[in-house]
Amino acid sequence: MNGVTDRAGVHLFKLLEDSKTAREQAVRYEAANGTAELRLDSQDPLDLAFEYAGRVVLIADMDTAEAVTGRKLDYEDGRFFLT
Repeated sequence: MNGVTDRAGVHLFKLLEDSKTAREQAVRYEAANGTAELRLDSQDPLDLAFEYAGRVVLIADMDTAEAVTGRKLDYEDGRFFLT
């Protein structure tokens, strides 16, 4: 995984800030068995972390990040997707 686009970063940041989520939490991207899930979680020391506007907005474990190498999380029309 190569991070987040500006559109996804803005949306993730707004979601976290609007819900008053603790700074040590971010949205976790998980992929398994052909499906993907986004959920709120705390960062593990081995996670890859992606920041937007000075805040970690997206985290992923190494296996998940490796499975989507070269791709970014994007956001459009009310949904997240990989580009």
